[in-house]
This record gives sequence, structure tokens and C-alpha cells, in this order.
Amino acid sequence: MLIENNQFINNHADRDAGALLLTGPSTSSSLVTLRNNLLQGNVAGGSGGGIYLSGTVDLLYNQFINNQAYNGGGIYQNEGSRTEVGKAVYDGNLF
Repeated sequence: MLIENNQFINNHADRDAGALLLTGPSTSSSLVTLRNNLLQGNVAGGSGGGIYLSGTVDLLYNQFINNQAYNGGGIYQNEGSRTEVGKAVYDGNLF
């Protein structure tokens, strides 16, 4: 699955995943790619203000701006997950 060229702005979750909950396979090859997206002003009461990740996920050319969560303001990566990150912008994320 490819999620590309989107804006996720000012979303809220009482628990985890303010904007996105991404679950990829547990294998080494990713079937989930998030590319060239803006995640801004998202809030989670639990983990992952911008994104909560589980499994294998590729994050390429994304911007994480002013997201907030109890754990992982911009991104929270679940234990045992593998994430490939390329040329991202992180600014003002709070955890």
C-alpha cells in the first residue's frame, strides 16, 4: 500500500495514533510506504501523535510538524517493528 502526497492536519485520538495507525508485515520487506506527506498538529493521548507504527513500514520524504503524544510526538514505533526512514523533516514534535 502506498500513501502519498497527503496532508494529515489537526487530528486527535484519545488513545494511540493521532493521525495514522500503520501496520505492515513482520517480514523484512515492506508492503506499506508513506511518502511525501505532511503530518501537522496531530495529537494522541497515548502513543504516536503523528503516526503509530507496527511491523515493517517505509517512511520517505515526510514532514512531521508540531505533533503531540504521551509517547512519540511525531512517530511511535512499536517494539519489534522495522522502519526505513529517508529524508524526513521533524520540527516541534512534543512527547
